[in-house]
Amino acid sequence: MSTPLIWMRRVLRLLLAAVLIAAAVGKLRAGLMGDGPQTVYDAWLGVGSVWHYLFVAFELLLAAWLLSGLWPRWSAAMTAGVLVVFSLIIALEMRKTAPRPCGCLGGGTVQMLTPDDVRSSLRQSLMMNGVLIFSALWLMGISGGRTVSPSRENGGHEDPKAAKATRRNP
Repeated sequence: MSTPLIWMRRVLRLLLAAVLIAAAVGKLRAGLMGDGPQTVYDAWLGVGSVWHYLFVAFELLLAAWLLSGLWPRWSAAMTAGVLVVFSLIIALEMRKTAPRPCGCLGGGTVQMLTPDDVRSSLRQSLMMNGVLIFSALWLMGISGGRTVSPSRENGGHEDPKAAKATRRNP
């Protein structure tokens, strides 16, 4: 595998994991503060509930899985699937006459927003999710099945021919 491709895999995994960690930390802070605005996330899981903390743990575990490099196609597929579900929920909320803010990255400050302001914010969330879904799908396409790093794949050698020679002559 070429060096630029290895770096691209690392960057994409880091990007996706960083967003998941930021979202989990934001939701955790919102759960500890308690008095945030009513968001889509609050309506679905309820900030401070057991489901809320389980979901935060799920996001952190998914981020850890991405960072670990184990089964990269599966971790990227799971990330893309979760983001597609989030996007569908956001799209459903946009259709309402009085939509609520997303709450995807945690609660925010209480402020008066018009429905058009909220829809604009939800559109931005959808666009961000689209970029992240594309990144996860791209990561799926360029990742191997179960590998962690190229050095482990080739018995400590960067060159596959050297790794093959080592396996034949122990």
